[in-house]
Amino acid sequence: MVLLTLLFSGCPVADIQGQNDPPLRLEVETETDEASFRVMPCGEQGFALFYESTLSEENKKIWIFVFYDTDMRELWRMDIPLLEAMDYRRAIFADPYCYFLFQPDDKKKHESFNLQIAKLDIREERFEVFGMELPEDSRIADLKHMDESLYLGLNHGEKCSVIRFDTRTRASETIGLGYNDIMELEDLYIDPLRNLIWVVTNHYVTKGEYFLYVRAFRHDGTEDQQYPILPPAGRKFNTARMALLGDRTLLIIGTFDNTGDKGMDSKEYFQEESTGFFTKKIIPDAENDVRFYNFLEFENLTGYLRADEFLNARKKATKKGTESTSLDYDLLIHDIIEYRDQFYFLAEGYYEEYHTVTNTYYDYYGRPMPLSYSVFDGYRYFNAFLSCFDREGNKLWDNGMEIFNILTSDLKKRINIHFDNGDIILAYNREGKIASKIISKGDPAAGVEYFAIDPTYINDRIMDDMRSTMTHWYGSYFLCYGFQTIRNASFAGDDKRTVFYINKVVFE
Repeated sequence: MVLLTLLFSGCPVADIQGQNDPPLRLEVETETDEASFRVMPCGEQGFALFYESTLSEENKKIWIFVFYDTDMRELWRMDIPLLEAMDYRRAIFADPYCYFLFQPDDKKKHESFNLQIAKLDIREERFEVFGMELPEDSRIADLKHMDESLYLGLNHGEKCSVIRFDTRTRASETIGLGYNDIMELEDLYIDPLRNLIWVVTNHYVTKGEYFLYVRAFRHDGTEDQQYPILPPAGRKFNTARMALLGDRTLLIIGTFDNTGDKGMDSKEYFQEESTGFFTKKIIPDAENDVRFYNFLEFENLTGYLRADEFLNARKKATKKGTESTSLDYDLLIHDIIEYRDQFYFLAEGYYEEYHTVTNTYYDYYGRPMPLSYSVFDGYRYFNAFLSCFDREGNKLWDNGMEIFNILTSDLKKRINIHFDNGDIILAYNREGKIASKIISKGDPAAGVEYFAIDPTYINDRIMDDMRSTMTHWYGSYFLCYGFQTIRNASFAGDDKRTVFYINKVVFE
């Protein structure tokens, strides 16, 4: 049995109920939830809280970085000047360094570079800031590290590339991924044992020709291996992730869509509404089939999908066959997780939600003329889909979790997965509670349980919870954080406060 517990300052581990000690929790008071607070876990070293301050000097903004240990005690803080136009994009931890990447928010290039990297040595308590030039309109699709080099997987326009940036010498090398196809980078993997850079790209050539390409490059940019993956007629690949099984042997897992007999134009092709998961094992000098798993064929789908949606799709599939009908979803996919020689693939389903606004106008004769239009409310999350595969790409079982009450304009992965012997826990943080579900392989899953996140004081009452999320920290420990408006009637004067909070929790 796995329980979620909160950590309290008076004892190392405490049950979630009935504690008198204050929880291991950090609060930063703020006026609104529009503040730019962000959290970067750094394993057993601690975590960084960072944000853009209101301070500035010349053409630079001051960003504040504060580092805490695992007991949430402040160790140090730094003020780092960055160009005013820069917005945070990504971060990666490579002990003892933490790298933070910033790009212009207005897409205007600085006169000499359009990327800034802040490199923090969390043990020596010092930092460096580098600037470098990326191709125009670059989006960082993936970020990896080895030694003190960063590997940036970039999409720019209709092309993509990989840049290796040595943070010691500040030298950079570009691996152009070539071809005249319209292409996007799907995944990037650095193999330190063989000194190879693995890349998966998605290619659109014509309305009837599109494929995935798996390639390995040496660090001088020369190509070492290449494996095209062609979809059968009536299907296309949407996304892909890779796991290295051994010497030049890989398992590719991703999502696919049924296209039917119609061709795809380039604007439609990279839309990612998916029909199911696929797998492909790559072995040098061997050919293996691509395996497709339609969502309608999942054994446990009825355990976590809304009944009306499932039954309607099943009814259509009975008439037309599952090859032409499915549950098609927009998905946020996670990296492949290897655990005890099995491979787990997790995706979060969402859709765009709108509401209709109707205004009435009157024409020249005084007749009412209603005018309606749709207003975008945000992205509605509704389900997590989890599948387990063996080394050959065979699906061993599937399961999932319902997602409730997440409507947000901030589209990012929110579900966490944790392994505890034979149990698998899926969890997310929303509305001041942690929703969790225990899954035992392919057995029908239990219901979703909710655990309240304790505030700082006993008399605190959570009035509003905004932009909350949850991320893995180290071992069985997680950080829950977001914004809350809290009322405490025992305080004299102003009894209401808005805070950015961080709580430490553990599954045990």
